[in-house]
Order: sequence, then structure tokens, then C-alpha cells
Amino acid sequence: MHFPSYGGDLQHEVELVVEVGLSAGQTDRSVEPMARAVTVGVDLTLRDVQADLKSRGLPWELAKAFDQSALVGDLVPLDDHIDLANIEFSCSVNGQLRQSGNSADMLFNFSELMVAIGAAWKLRDGDLVFTGTPAGVGTLQIGDRIRIDCDVTGAFEWQVVAPRRRSDRSPRAVGEIGDDG
Repeated sequence: MHFPSYGGDLQHEVELVVEVGLSAGQTDRSVEPMARAVTVGVDLTLRDVQADLKSRGLPWELAKAFDQSALVGDLVPLDDHIDLANIEFSCSVNGQLRQSGNSADMLFNFSELMVAIGAAWKLRDGDLVFTGTPAGVGTLQIGDRIRIDCDVTGAFEWQVVAPRRRSDRSPRAVGEIGDDG
């Protein structure tokens, strides 16, 4: 994955990820959305950009929604052998364990998350829901290898490489439009 072309403090957050599965034609928010598949993923955040935007009272989009900001492993369809309430997952960087968690320790279980999210936003078939991260969030540098492991889905690995060449329409330039300073 490419280091973003703006920002400097890139941090990882390993999370379980569920794929929404709705029945054909199901769109009513009163119907509980269901998880169809599960995987493990990495939610990336530019903390320095986030802090700057927060200090100016601006939305955090540029800190959370950049190219390759959500890395996901292969989805595994749910069946009777997968217990969503007991999934082990972890994140290592350059071979050193940084995060380790189990879905049993989540503040809200998958069903509660899906109902809460579905009440606020219209979930669509195939949407991916990131569920939250255990302690140990940390910084990534160019050259780092990030590996996520899950007892249900297996392991996935990426290397952080240099940024792509920055264009004239960079997110930083767009974020500065309208600044008075």
C-alpha cells in the first residue's frame, strides 16, 4: 500500500470487518441487517491531519478517507462453524505484535452494531462494516510490513511503499480552499 502523499503520522487499527447481507429487495430500516461474511482489515488514519482538522473544527474526512485507507482480507462466508462472538485477530508490524483482540471483548456485539448503524444509515447488500479496534494502535513508516491474522480468515500482509506522485489536486490543497490564513 502507498503511504499517502500528504500527512506524516500514518497509524494502523486492526478490525474485524463484516459484509452486510440483505434479502433480495430488502431495504426497510426496520428489518435487522445481517452479516453475510467476515474478514479482518486495517483502518488507516493520518493522525497529524486529523489533529489539524479537529483543531479547526473541520470534518476528518481527509484523515480517514484516502486511497488505500481501508485494507481488507478475503471475505469468508458465515456458516454454523463460525462463532462471531469468539474470533481471535491481531496485527503485527515488521514481525512485532502490536494489537491482539477477540470479538468477545468488543463493547458492542455484531448484532448491536448492525442495528445501530442500520438505524442511522441505509445499509446495502455488500457494504463492509469495520467494527472497532483493540489497544495498540501504532505508527507506520515507509518500508514497514503490516500483517493481520485471524483464526477464521487467515493472514494478510502489505508493505508500506513510497507515496504516489502528488498531483496539483491533492487533498491538502482541496482542504485549504476557503482558509483565511
